[in-house]
Amino acid sequence: MPYAVLSAGIDGKGSMTTLREIQSEIVSLGPSDYKALRRWFAERDSEAWDRELEEDAKSGGLDFLAEEARIAAREAGSSALSHSASIASRRRTRRPLRRN
Repeated sequence: MPYAVLSAGIDGKGSMTTLREIQSEIVSLGPSDYKALRRWFAERDSEAWDRELEEDAKSGGLDFLAEEARIAAREAGSSALSHSASIASRRRTRRPLRRN
């Protein structure tokens, strides 16, 4: 079953466009328009990721990272948390972030 996207035309009336039609239009884009579309998608994905990360931080979903940093700092004999980012990146198993 093809996916469909509702978009408002110049006249303000909605028109249905299938995913296949959108893909066909993307394939026909010139290099500069294609590059602009990729940039737009990347920015959109980045903004969504930032929102998700912020929501996870507010809900306590990332608290385990701070706790790991405290434990590592204590084990290293230091209360400094300056290396928490590298500690998190070395973590063997990661708790996945919530995806919608």
